[in-house]
Amino acid sequence: MRRFDGKVAIITGGARGMGRSHALNLAKEGANVTICDIAKKDPNLDYALAEESEIEKTVKDMETYGVKAIGIQCDVTDSPRVKEVVERTVSEFGKVDFVVANAGIGTYAKFWEMPEPEFDRVMSVNVKGVWLVCKYAAPHMIKKKYGKIVTISSICGLKGLAEMPAYVASKHAVVGLTRAMAIELAPYEINVNTVCPTVIDTPIINNPATYKRWVGRPDATKEDMERVYCNLNLFVNRGMLSPQSVTNAVMWLLSEESRDVTGLALPVDAGLMCK
Repeated sequence: MRRFDGKVAIITGGARGMGRSHALNLAKEGANVTICDIAKKDPNLDYALAEESEIEKTVKDMETYGVKAIGIQCDVTDSPRVKEVVERTVSEFGKVDFVVANAGIGTYAKFWEMPEPEFDRVMSVNVKGVWLVCKYAAPHMIKKKYGKIVTISSICGLKGLAEMPAYVASKHAVVGLTRAMAIELAPYEINVNTVCPTVIDTPIINNPATYKRWVGRPDATKEDMERVYCNLNLFVNRGMLSPQSVTNAVMWLLSEESRDVTGLALPVDAGLMCK
């Protein structure tokens, strides 16, 4: 028997990167999974978001494990659309056991130079988007007095970082929201925790614009960026962590092994927070 046979999960931002990793691992362990992703271009970001074809591919890849999977294009700041994602999941799978609120974006600017609409968009995706999917899923969990919610914050939810004011503020807010939800849902036997990753090898990080920004040279490569990044970690020879490193933490928090853990902000950071 697989670890999550019969369970039902919703994952936001599930088409690629960490979200895809979470989705595939849950499917491999027997869960039926709904993923949603915005899957459209955002001209205000210097990296590409997922495409519809990546939603379809992730769904097909999950189905190879013999589970049922749903893929939906959804902006997590769109309340009616998020509600539809939850309702369709319950309609087709009968319930929702797990939520992994993974969707998020990041932009870069000094706080006094950041355009107001850009600040609002980051806060809306990273905070409101987490709140909305939990808001609509929680009542279904409350009815059966069971559920596990894992939000994805960041080490930036535990410390400051220059030139990412909206991202840092939003990820701190995710930690606070997670703890507030943990308190409110504890009487219903629902666990709510957050994972705080360091820099992870995903398309958001693995692109020339990020290399240039982190290294400070227009010709910077991924290898250059990893050398800079590794100086931040205790495990200096590991390079960027993979999405699987974060997924391992998510899977533990969704499992019965962590049934007594709630309100936790768990760093997955190769020791960065120790320095």
